[in-house]
Amino acid sequence: MGQLKDFLSTTQSADAQKLRVPVGTKRLPKAAFIALALVPKNTLPEFGEQYTPIGGSATTLTHLNIVSALLNLVLNGRGYFFGNGVVNGKRGKPKEMTESALYGTRTKARPTGELEEMCEFKFKQFYMNKEFFNELRANSTEYDYYMFTDKSVEVVRYDIDEPTIDGVGDDVTGNIADEIAGGFNITYSRDGQIIPVFGEFEKEVAVSKASFTFDTVTATTLVSTLGGKVFTMTAGAGGSLAFAVNEDVEAGVLAFSIFTSTGEAIPGGQPVTISSATGLVTVGNGMTAGTYKYKVAVENATGVFGEREFSIKVNPA
Repeated sequence: MGQLKDFLSTTQSADAQKLRVPVGTKRLPKAAFIALALVPKNTLPEFGEQYTPIGGSATTLTHLNIVSALLNLVLNGRGYFFGNGVVNGKRGKPKEMTESALYGTRTKARPTGELEEMCEFKFKQFYMNKEFFNELRANSTEYDYYMFTDKSVEVVRYDIDEPTIDGVGDDVTGNIADEIAGGFNITYSRDGQIIPVFGEFEKEVAVSKASFTFDTVTATTLVSTLGGKVFTMTAGAGGSLAFAVNEDVEAGVLAFSIFTSTGEAIPGGQPVTISSATGLVTVGNGMTAGTYKYKVAVENATGVFGEREFSIKVNPA
């Protein structure tokens, strides 16, 4: 369950007999969940089992590739990712289930081994995503939940733990200095606590990891300058710019759009359009001389997003 240099046990039964003590000065996980991933149940197998990433080859799921496996799903619109920087989670001691009655000479009901646990998550951008959370609170989608500290991950499995989402909501505090944050709880039960899998996750689960970045733009008729930040053309010529992302995703996953650099709709008289399916920007031959600033955006069905700003400089004919 850990790295060889820390724990020498190789089987679960052997692990159960040992009291683990980290070697040397190894730092223990910090007491906060810093990232959370939601994927439809049974999408990924247990650690140590084989899986095939989208567009990849079969491999074994381990602590070394769990984040990339989750991001592969999220970038393809098959899951959600709350990254390090926008979410904070905590969990109190579990509630132990006990026998329903006293038997024989017992003066206290014995624990049955079954536990109920609740993890509380606070999400920075809750207020902007109420549609998503209204759907989440209905508990209509069966998710597995991957909860990360900086050095561990715990998996709440829908079929085993029967998780329930509750406590969904936000607070408008009346303080102008506060942001409107919100949160939700994941409550579940199982026999004993979830065994964590250890790794180095703090940087891997940064919120920026679940975003799209753009490859080099292919220009037709227009000329790329300043490292692809500015494209020049002569008035009356027209042309095109092909935008594509660096990340590997399936066909049909992405939706492209284009705006002014301030995020507004492109004004009439500027014949600049984009194919939402392919990211091809078409510049009409009616562009008058001047410099125009735009922003291309791309997203998938679960809200993973990316954007790139650029300028078109039209020289007089």
